[in-house]
Amino acid sequence: AWPAAEAGSAAPRSARWLGWVKPAMAGRYVFHSAEPTAQITVAGQRFGAGADPAAAVDLATGRYYPIRIEWPDRAATS
Repeated sequence: AWPAAEAGSAAPRSARWLGWVKPAMAGRYVFHSAEPTAQITVAGQRFGAGADPAAAVDLATGRYYPIRIEWPDRAATS
């Protein structure tokens, strides 16, 4: 749960996660989120909000690929 905003203020509710993905099998991958405003970037390929809905990325077995997941403040995107 997000922290409550102080009375009279609108606390931003955004998040960013950075990490690595290491696929167990080589292949074409698609990343998605149940949150419609989430933006996911894996190995430079963008998924989610504002990205090409047919986007996919080819990943090799055992390599590490950077992943970034950003969830912008809904108030800022409305």
